[in-house]
Amino acid sequence: MLDWARWLLRLAFAFALAVGLGYLPYRAWGPAGVGRAARLDRQLDELRRGNRELRHDSLKLRREIARLKSNRRAIEHAARDELGLVRPNDIVFDFSPPPARRVASRSIDSRNVASSADSAAARARR
Repeated sequence: MLDWARWLLRLAFAFALAVGLGYLPYRAWGPAGVGRAARLDRQLDELRRGNRELRHDSLKLRREIARLKSNRRAIEHAARDELGLVRPNDIVFDFSPPPARRVASRSIDSRNVASSADSAAARARR
């Protein structure tokens, strides 16, 4: 019986070794392994960079809010530049290009084609 137990122990060890040698590399280099970890690291770097940019934009907007709350000239500047508002006595010069003229296009239908063919035939007879 001792031989059976020894062989059973060897068989269990061999099975565990085979599973370990087959499963561990798959886990390490498979879809959920090193490649995924590298992809998640790149994604984390992009998110951190995006957060830094958003923090910077938020700081700029907070500064602009504080400036608009405390400075009347800043309010007037924003109203003129961003909203296009003018004072009642201001003279406004509009340098925008005039709207493009639309050229009337003639559509060709069966009546126009037939009448032009008839008139061409009539001119040829003269």
